[in-house]
Amino acid sequence: MKYSQKRQDIIDTAILLFGIHGFHNTGVNLIMEKAKISKKTLYMHFRSKDELIAAALQYHDAVTRNHFMKTIDGTSHDPVEKLIAIFDVTQDWFASNDF
Repeated sequence: MKYSQKRQDIIDTAILLFGIHGFHNTGVNLIMEKAKISKKTLYMHFRSKDELIAAALQYHDAVTRNHFMKTIDGTSHDPVEKLIAIFDVTQDWFASNDF
């Protein structure tokens, strides 16, 4: 399903703010302010904060998992080496600022 750029901007903003402040401490007013949108726009795309949290988690999971798998697949064609690469990729992920 294709989403509008505005919806994606809201999700990206929410992910950033949830990472900084947590889910509970990030209010919709802060998300609206940082995303430069109105309440009407927010609720046009998401029926509730919980729906926005779910969409943000789903998107973040898809991006993270896709990057993880691409990185492992790019290491080698050998299954054993790919298995070993999981540990290296995971260690790099744990050491990143985004973790």
